[in-house]
Amino acid sequence: MQKDFRVEQTGIEPGYVLPDKVVELLAELLRDQISRLSSDAHGTDPLKAQRALEIMDDLASRGAIEWQRPNRKEILANSAPMEKLMHDLISGDLAKAAATAAEYFPFKPNTRLKRTYTQREMLNIFFRDGFIDRYSGDRLYHPGFLRLLNILLPQQFPYDAHGHFERCHEIYWDLMPSLDHQTPLARGGADKKSNWITTSMRRNMAKGPWSLRELGWHLFPAGSLKDWDGASATFVFLVEKYIEMCKPHRYVMDWYKSTKLHGQLPKVYEHP
Repeated sequence: MQKDFRVEQTGIEPGYVLPDKVVELLAELLRDQISRLSSDAHGTDPLKAQRALEIMDDLASRGAIEWQRPNRKEILANSAPMEKLMHDLISGDLAKAAATAAEYFPFKPNTRLKRTYTQREMLNIFFRDGFIDRYSGDRLYHPGFLRLLNILLPQQFPYDAHGHFERCHEIYWDLMPSLDHQTPLARGGADKKSNWITTSMRRNMAKGPWSLRELGWHLFPAGSLKDWDGASATFVFLVEKYIEMCKPHRYVMDWYKSTKLHGQLPKVYEHP
């Protein structure tokens, strides 16, 4: 038996009777749509909820459905802070949005703190960490050694004092050690040796003011100078071998002097 399903203003000829299967399919589609609207009306997305409420209220006023309107204030009270802020903005209440932002997202300006280390301070930490990138576990090389490569092989290892990527060989970002504050100064970290850590220039820049937990990183153990000295001894040996080429370069010579006099430098560079 077929149901008399007449639809006005649909383009269907008056008096046309839809088959039962079509009626059941349309009814199922309508039920799914209404169920989705009801779910959105009870959800925490304020824009979806607002639109769903408008449609459901209209259907209820026409007698097409019966439903109990959700308590949006209660739902909003239990929603995430950003959803509360979205609700205030969608409703057009900027003053309330500002109050919500101040309550849940207070701005805490971070003072940009710069720290300049002496070569001695840097070398102490590099030796302590065994020239290991504590954020990746990779081996790093003595800063003087990497700059020496530019002096001896300038075409193969170009270097730019201002650090322009297009003018610098990538080894100066990937293999050059630098000091970082494990807990950033801007986040309350202390400026002392226990908070200083060895890492590559690239990872130092990537880490910025974020904590290891926020980045999903972890701290790798320090290395041993018995296993790896960052080519420190090789650096001293090569400077002495090519001393005339190195003398005009203060950066390399300063590193040479501080490294050769450092008590932890392996003595393999000396002739027996």
